[in-house]
Amino acid sequence: MTMSRLRECQIALAAAIQAPRRPPEGGLHGLGIDAPDVSRRLAIHRRNTCGACIAALRQTYPVVLAVVGPRCFDALASQYLAAYPSTDPDLNRYGDRFHRVLALAIARPQFTGLGYLPQLARLEWLWQLAYYLPDDGPFDHAGFAQALRGVPEKVVLTLGASVHLLDSQTPVHTIWAAHRHGDTHRTFPPGRERIVVWRQHNRRLAAVVCPRRYGLLDGVQRGLSLGALAATADALDRLPELLRCGWIGGYQVLS
Repeated sequence: MTMSRLRECQIALAAAIQAPRRPPEGGLHGLGIDAPDVSRRLAIHRRNTCGACIAALRQTYPVVLAVVGPRCFDALASQYLAAYPSTDPDLNRYGDRFHRVLALAIARPQFTGLGYLPQLARLEWLWQLAYYLPDDGPFDHAGFAQALRGVPEKVVLTLGASVHLLDSQTPVHTIWAAHRHGDTHRTFPPGRERIVVWRQHNRRLAAVVCPRRYGLLDGVQRGLSLGALAATADALDRLPELLRCGWIGGYQVLS
């Protein structure tokens, strides 16, 4: 079998596994396998693939799983798999759009009172990302101090590689933390939470922060210069704290 033919068969096999209603012929012709055997063997691969993807989603979204229960979760995961087949061999990176399936699901009567699920899923995905994203290099404190003595309006901070922000209209961090500690019977009053998720010294962390601190980090994320940040918040006073937390990964000086 030539390399081009092998590649054609691989593409056809992946398509047949991910789209069971599509006939498996075409690229799989000429392999010397009878049609009934092709269907049977594809079914085995399909079950294994679906099972692995659902297991990966269970691992990434343990609190969503605990809230809705295993049977409901697996049904939602199957819907997600049908809408967003895995395209990456590393299943640790699978599931970034699971919140979209939950956003549709919460309109159903059986999800009454669970309107926070999409935001909870987003938080769990950011928690997953924080583990796998690369570390930042050492912060150039000397160079940064020199840049500040120049023109602060041209200095732009950057968030750390593992730092992500989530502005939730529901108390998803409180719900998430309670479930992680086995406290599943509490009543959670409504409330907005501004959340930072990051990794520091190989430890993942998530915290609710005050509006001013979140606003500053959001400005950094949007690429505002230090001069623009200082005009709307006590940026310079809070900067040492942000550096200690590992929320600031670097800076650049605009030309």
